[in-house]
Amino acid sequence: MKNPYIRVIALCTIQILILALLFTAGIQTYILSSNTYVFAIASIFGSLIAITVTWLFYRFVDQKPLSTMKLSINRKQIVFSIVSILFTVGLFFLATWSMSTTGIVSVKFNSHFFSNINVIPMFIISAVSWFLVGFNEELMYRGYMVANLNHLSISKMFYVSSLFFAISHIFVNGLNPIMLVVTLSAAITLMYVYLKTGSLIAATVPHFIYDFLTRQLIGNSEISILVINGTPSDVYYGVLHLLFLVIQVLLVMILFGQEPEGRFEPQGREL
Repeated sequence: MKNPYIRVIALCTIQILILALLFTAGIQTYILSSNTYVFAIASIFGSLIAITVTWLFYRFVDQKPLSTMKLSINRKQIVFSIVSILFTVGLFFLATWSMSTTGIVSVKFNSHFFSNINVIPMFIISAVSWFLVGFNEELMYRGYMVANLNHLSISKMFYVSSLFFAISHIFVNGLNPIMLVVTLSAAITLMYVYLKTGSLIAATVPHFIYDFLTRQLIGNSEISILVINGTPSDVYYGVLHLLFLVIQVLLVMILFGQEPEGRFEPQGREL
């Protein structure tokens, strides 16, 4: 396949077909399980299959090694990753406390979190599962897309990759307009993080911590640190999501500067 657009469409189609097969086999029953171990193992299994497919496709169809997608991470990228986690955790805990004090939801601290020894292995396996979920999507929609669309201008590369990312999430989120905006804005921001930091791992970290916090650490899971009763409005969630994205952009600008580093310079026209 010499045409990069055909390769992108072909890989997306293969991934969708594999996802359909997994759902036909009933994997969603395990992914939606309230049992942390069952969920995590099913999630890890699905992510590893998707990652392997992308790697094999890139290796044998694109005929390029996976290392060309910038999988390494240097000191500055590590600093960004750590600071991103700290700021994101702080933002969500502060927002959750704010929702509690204003009566939007009822929040209580899980007093058994640090005393229950079973929480540690559940926390670790859940963290691994969410990291692989994030890495799989970053590998596909940032790493692979950039490798195949770098002949486009930066703006077009943003639009095309973000569109594919949003379409892939329709299967999960439906056509909720707020969720579409959330998905598109996340895709644009994470692409910016990838292009500026030059590391797929650095782009995966904010993706991972966002999912881990919103899906398990804050909510009603077995390992929730803050247990929530009630559901905030989509608007409140959208504002929180926007603040999260702004923080990532600001961190990248502070640590990596406002000028592109040149590692992903497109071959086409610049903005």
